[in-house]
Amino acid sequence: MSFDDLVGNEAIKKRLQDHIATERIHSTLLFHGREGVGKGLFALNFAKALLGQKKEHPDLRIIEPEGKWHNMATLLEMINEATLPPFEAKWRIFIIRDADRMLPMHINSLLKTLEEPPPYAIFILTTDDIDAIIPTIRSRTLDFPFAPISQKELETHISHERATQIAHLAQGSMGYAKRLMTLMDGDNYNRLVTLIKTGLSERYELFFNSIESLDKDLLAEDIFAFIRQWFRDLYLVQQGADALFFTEEVEDLKLLSQHMSFSLEELERRIVDAIEGYQLNLKLKHCLEGLFWGLQLCSNR
Repeated sequence: MSFDDLVGNEAIKKRLQDHIATERIHSTLLFHGREGVGKGLFALNFAKALLGQKKEHPDLRIIEPEGKWHNMATLLEMINEATLPPFEAKWRIFIIRDADRMLPMHINSLLKTLEEPPPYAIFILTTDDIDAIIPTIRSRTLDFPFAPISQKELETHISHERATQIAHLAQGSMGYAKRLMTLMDGDNYNRLVTLIKTGLSERYELFFNSIESLDKDLLAEDIFAFIRQWFRDLYLVQQGADALFFTEEVEDLKLLSQHMSFSLEELERRIVDAIEGYQLNLKLKHCLEGLFWGLQLCSNR
């Protein structure tokens, strides 16, 4: 993949190409924006443009969190490597993904290197959460704010019969759009729809089976987003609207909408509670059970 293949953020693409052409490279770059807008791909392609297109280059190091946080030993190893001259190229490049997931002790160790970097060292920090990057780090970086990818651009690059709906739901994230395509295909889609229908109709055995049958590789956040979108359509059906995402489920939506009496605010509160429970390490199964039982209680008031 080259710069020409990257989707969206043309202004940033032009800035980076100008840096490559002039070889005037700031020592620390900060790529920030929502998840899935291309920060990692831009960083990798920028590095390859400077170093050469080798699949694995000895002067490129990518640092990622190990679990929830970055590993102190890995970061110290990187800092030590930054003091050494390049093996082959003019620069040594270090991409630190999810830089917001560095602990204070990590940042303190890194700051001196960022303050006085070797002339050949380039650090590229990426983050989905710019507010979590402390001012002492931000003040030493060149800022690259990534914007959401336009719906038109997303739709052009999505190969799916629901490209328009997926591009709308993805909210500017190509990463999320790709995961939505996985959700909308075959068994995953059927299992999620069955989960929602049986959860609302109190067919508990089928409901439990549908939870157990979910693909273990699906992200919990995407499952909750699917559920949220389903209920959006349900409310649209109640209002007589026809701009639905789940167009082939319209008859079931009409049937279920006759028995739903909880508000959108109540629905959102229940979904947020379920997501927070999952983030606190409750099992996804228990979070989904709590969500649908809570909605049933609301409907039966």
